[in-house]
Amino acid sequence: MSPFLFSCQFMLANLLIYSYLKNITTSEACGIEIIRQSTFKGPSTATMSVKQGVSATWSSNTNISAETVSATLGFNVTKSYEVTDTYQIRVPAGKTYTIIARPYYKVYNFDVWYDPLIGWDSKVGYGYAAKPVGVCFYYYE
Repeated sequence: MSPFLFSCQFMLANLLIYSYLKNITTSEACGIEIIRQSTFKGPSTATMSVKQGVSATWSSNTNISAETVSATLGFNVTKSYEVTDTYQIRVPAGKTYTIIARPYYKVYNFDVWYDPLIGWDSKVGYGYAAKPVGVCFYYYE
């Protein structure tokens, strides 16, 4: 097969099929990555401030592009976003508290559909994207 013919077939295949997102739902969740951790002994007022860049994440079991997902959801799924927040708690005398900060995400779940130029659209998979929007704080003794 000539390189020209292969190139034309590849271009035609890409023109005849395009993918898009459908059935987008949103939720919120705390991540598992620890972005800050500190221990405080009482009596005291423990304060933790966070100002940190956190990467958005995304995944799909299809070959849909990050650009398509980003354009549909309205944010760049390959970018880092700054999250900022402060947490304060009173630590009683004789106690020791450890405070942990984790990223807080807005999570988008979606179905991936293909639209051939000829024929019916079909669902071909699914995926998710998570945008960092804040900080989750936890403490324990």
